[in-house]
Amino acid sequence: FEMTTLLGWMLFDEMNVELAVLETGLGGRLDCTNVCEPLVTVITSIGLDHTHILGHTLQKIAFEKAGILKRGVPVVQGQLPGEADVVVEERATELGCPRFVCGRDFAWHHSAPAKREDRTERVARHQNVMILTPHRRHDGLTIPLLGVHQAHNASLAVMACEVLRENGWSKIDDSAVAHGLQQTHWPLRFEIFDGEPTIVLDAAHNPDSMRAVCQVLEGSEWKNRKRVLIFAASADKDVRSMMSIVLPHFDEIVLTRFLGNPRSVPVPQLRKYAAEILAGNDRSPRIHGEDSPRDALNAARTLTAANDLICVTGSIFLAAETRGLLKERMA
Repeated sequence: FEMTTLLGWMLFDEMNVELAVLETGLGGRLDCTNVCEPLVTVITSIGLDHTHILGHTLQKIAFEKAGILKRGVPVVQGQLPGEADVVVEERATELGCPRFVCGRDFAWHHSAPAKREDRTERVARHQNVMILTPHRRHDGLTIPLLGVHQAHNASLAVMACEVLRENGWSKIDDSAVAHGLQQTHWPLRFEIFDGEPTIVLDAAHNPDSMRAVCQVLEGSEWKNRKRVLIFAASADKDVRSMMSIVLPHFDEIVLTRFLGNPRSVPVPQLRKYAAEILAGNDRSPRIHGEDSPRDALNAARTLTAANDLICVTGSIFLAAETRGLLKERMA
């Protein structure tokens, strides 16, 4: 990771990049990206993930993430759990960092686009967002991503742009912000493949992101469809919690394992978790097991009709391997 990060920075330098957005690989405080001198820092969310490295409490994880703060450099912060917010606030105060907190210093409102009656778009693929910052009101913004969490993320991006603009980056005007959001392309984030049935891929791999997937599925366009879940997960994740959140939202469950990484949880172990989670539930979904994403996808197709939904989630490895299979089929 350190080597590829260095190669990335060398390429940015070679291409005369004016601004680069760096995401930490893991945590922040000890991450190799943290040797940079940023113009603004952003902490989007804090949840229990990578606990075996970052710590088993939100406070410990927040301490690692707040390690990216630099003296006097503004920080844009998402809506964090209370115990995490306190940690970030204390660090920002210690370093004299101006802090812009979502819900306090800036805010957003989102709405789904009007439904179309023609057949060119079976389900909504974007949402409309209004974002209010200390400096201006951004009306009529469109993001090609679904979910409350993506509207929240968009507000952080816009606030970060406002900080840069207030510090001399005048090129980041309102039209640049609107165009940038509208042109966002983010595969495996509730990525929709139209077909019969519709297939959705999402790289959710922790409880918070799994809740976000389920929240999107509450939308009216996903109602009255039979739902089939294809699920696999990495052994170092909170697999049981993820399954507890997502399984009740589906009519059929196809458990599988991805092939490109050895950390995949074996299917029998996933079956055991599912049986324990669904024990005593009269409306439990049926459980199936397959040895590969290809077999899981084929099995899910046999369980669905034209207007149904197949959702693939639980791991970025599973989502990526399934995406390759879908692209192969479309070629």
